[in-house]
Amino acid sequence: MERKFLIALFAGASLVAALIVPPLTSRAIAQGAAAKPIATSLNLLHKSPNLIPKQTKDRVGGKDEWKFSPFPFTRSPFPFTQSPLTPIAQSGGRQTPIGELTFTGVVTSIAISPDGQTLVVATGDGKITAIALDDLQQIYTESFAGKLDAVAISADGEIIAAAIGEEIVLLRLEDGDRIGTLRGHVSDISAIAMAPDNQTLVSVSSSDRTIRLWDLEDESEIEVLGENVGLEITVAYSPDGQFFVTGSIAEDRTIKLWDAKTPQWLKTSPQQPGFIYDIAITPDGRKIVAAVRNFLKVWDFEGGEELLSVKSAQLDLNAIAISPDSRTVAIATKEGTIKLWNIATGQLLQTLSGHRGWVLSLAFSPDGRYLYSGAEDKTVKIWQIAP
Repeated sequence: MERKFLIALFAGASLVAALIVPPLTSRAIAQGAAAKPIATSLNLLHKSPNLIPKQTKDRVGGKDEWKFSPFPFTRSPFPFTQSPLTPIAQSGGRQTPIGELTFTGVVTSIAISPDGQTLVVATGDGKITAIALDDLQQIYTESFAGKLDAVAISADGEIIAAAIGEEIVLLRLEDGDRIGTLRGHVSDISAIAMAPDNQTLVSVSSSDRTIRLWDLEDESEIEVLGENVGLEITVAYSPDGQFFVTGSIAEDRTIKLWDAKTPQWLKTSPQQPGFIYDIAITPDGRKIVAAVRNFLKVWDFEGGEELLSVKSAQLDLNAIAISPDSRTVAIATKEGTIKLWNIATGQLLQTLSGHRGWVLSLAFSPDGRYLYSGAEDKTVKIWQIAP
């Protein structure tokens, strides 16, 4: 049996937080101008990609073996020479936020519904809050025992999944009602990702060194992966749901490719020059993007070539978000700034300044006009990226 595929491979910090009780307020931020609210309607659109990566599988010695293009994972002396370092353009403009939501504690994770109408905010004291993006008013807040490390929303916009310590709680997005709990990890969960099929979730834990796949309907484990698992702290699905990638820290410092359907490990990258704090696959399914300590790295998903390696002046790059058109990557820094780069050229497009301290989570609006950022300064800031 033959399937087409040629691919190669190329963090969520937990902080204590608490959320202000309603009503939440928004405020415009402009130099020398009076505060004014942002647009009451973002008029967001959502488009789902429909690209499927290609793969091949040969029979060797009676067993199926995965074939990869010859370039992937070729080791080269540090620093890597697969692609030249791209100097960061100094002409990128600076921008301040157009709006802000203030909380009483650290914002650890944020997510936006596929229709662009709801922002979900997680805080380290176990609170999940839903915000209506048309008027930035609170819809509801749900509290749980334990710290919240990660939050995700299903592709159909119906379910919120949130990692709280060793458990994953499932909520109905519409009203916040708890509809399920996934139990199995024996230590804190580092990251989660929802599959495009709305039925599957993957979780990684750097503490118990396992990757677990879950069936959301019956709240059961599909598979527990322990072999070839390092200190994985970040995970992302491919747009077609056939694969997922993970990134690790400490002595491992690699990116791994996994078959989401089998499920099984497929490939491990060479050791990277630093911790892989966050990883993402572009919405068009063509590129893998990673924040590797102070490097922005981009690989071709199909052929495996390293397309871009940008060294940043900032020591640690943290959270990643990819624009819906797959052209721009936003990467947060521990200094509180957010850098927008052109994925194809490595040009610095903009520097977003306004946070104080680590920016822990980023999310683009589905139409790509706005970027949302959550940070340890207890705010979610709103940035207008496009007219």
